[in-house]
Amino acid sequence: MMRFEGKVALVTAASRGIGFAVAHGLRAGGARVAICGRDEASLAAAAKELGAFALAGDIGDASFLERLVRETETHYGSTIDVLVANNGGPPPGGSTEVTEEQWAAAVQRNLMSAVRLTRLVAPGMRSKKWGRIIHMASTTAKEPDDGMVLSNTTRAATVAFAKTLSRELGPDGVTVNVVLTGAVLTERLRSLLQPAPGTSSLDEAVAEAAKMFPVRYIPSADEFAKVVLFLASTEAGYLTGVALPADGGFMRSAM
Repeated sequence: MMRFEGKVALVTAASRGIGFAVAHGLRAGGARVAICGRDEASLAAAAKELGAFALAGDIGDASFLERLVRETETHYGSTIDVLVANNGGPPPGGSTEVTEEQWAAAVQRNLMSAVRLTRLVAPGMRSKKWGRIIHMASTTAKEPDDGMVLSNTTRAATVAFAKTLSRELGPDGVTVNVVLTGAVLTERLRSLLQPAPGTSSLDEAVAEAAKMFPVRYIPSADEFAKVVLFLASTEAGYLTGVALPADGGFMRSAM
């Protein structure tokens, strides 16, 4: 198990799914954890289970992010050491189909939330000469998917931002990486999977979907979180500026 004693960690969009699993792993490793989410009931339940500080709000709102960081640091009496900038995926749509409002929402939640959170936590990390910033994105950043223009565009921009940032913060002991998420067996994925013709159960639908991946299975959120926890650890100090595909070998590109 990775150890995080003495560290303050902020994980956004963490009331369930990948975000919750990452927050749980950080907490189990000794970190003092803060989380946020938009659903107050789910967030309260997650905070209780984790013993975490929690604040409900929309990460697309700049004023909420300022409040989130400020109150986390006040609550724990320390600046943030580990940031895991998680967020939900934008809706599907073709390049000429998505509306101005959908573009604006995707940019605010999937790109600008990463930019703003970084701006808020980086000074404290620099002052300590140690920090970990991990942006959660998607394989669409590297291999654009049909009908996913919002994800393709904002995820690629996040990777470019993180790469630029890694060169700026590296001399101060702060690493910046991106995890390119493939399929993870969360409640959301289960809700999206429909049993294929000739199958009769969700488990069979999952097994069928797993055939798309060379490893032939879809990981649980807890297994997937271990990738993020390594990037957040002291042991990963030499790894920065990386966009890491955690996709079971799904992507075909070599680099």
